[in-house]
Amino acid sequence: MDVPTPGPQHAGARPGLGVACKDREILRRYFARHPRTSVTPRIRVKPRRPILLGVLRMIPRQLQRQLFNWLYTSGAWIYDPLTILLFAGEWREWQRSVLPLLHGDHILDLGCGTGQLLPDLAGRASLVVGLDRSTAMLRRARRRAEASRARLVRGEAQALPFRTAAFTTIVSTFPAEYILDRQVQAEITRVLTPGGRLVVVVSGTIKQWAWWQLPLRLALRLFYRSANRSGRYAGVGLTGGTLPGEWRRAPSRRGHAMVWVAERRG
Repeated sequence: MDVPTPGPQHAGARPGLGVACKDREILRRYFARHPRTSVTPRIRVKPRRPILLGVLRMIPRQLQRQLFNWLYTSGAWIYDPLTILLFAGEWREWQRSVLPLLHGDHILDLGCGTGQLLPDLAGRASLVVGLDRSTAMLRRARRRAEASRARLVRGEAQALPFRTAAFTTIVSTFPAEYILDRQVQAEITRVLTPGGRLVVVVSGTIKQWAWWQLPLRLALRLFYRSANRSGRYAGVGLTGGTLPGEWRRAPSRRGHAMVWVAERRG
């Protein structure tokens, strides 16, 4: 640390820190009158987190990325049973919370995953399309899509392969943070019809846990941290006001889901 050389403005400095000799007598007299005066620099250092603690906090993030990468590729086969196990059967209820909020009969399931929601959507619309970037996920969704006559499309949310104003509603259940990307939001706005609706199930909360589910609850806290993301969505204000919306609380048997509902201005 560089310590500035005391001058006349440093009246409390001790001799020997670069003070001119002619000032030393003045300073000697001062300290004789004030023997308890301390000029030791008081530096307020912000406590730093131990490196080990920082590393330990990074491990769950790394594990989370690896787990999700595995689930969306070679581990797609276990995705559905895992959601049932981890979320005590609430996952499907949270997904279905979009159904009363659908608008029109041309529906896009953005990030459809294994297609769990496609049959429910197909019963309420004449056109249902599921889009996902994961080939493994779409492979698992194929049977559901064929049974419900829904279409599957592999693509990126940043460049939706659809014409302008193609859908009356876009739904997305538990999407990753790509939904906050400005390019994604612009694409959502483009493919929605005027007055079209965006319905996003952002998070789910379980209020009642059985005793044997406590280890699962700890695992969720470690690997899945989206329950408090609603503030980020509100702060971004999806599409910067192009899609004004509001929060809806959708109750389930043992908890609730937080749903963001927005409409495209004409």
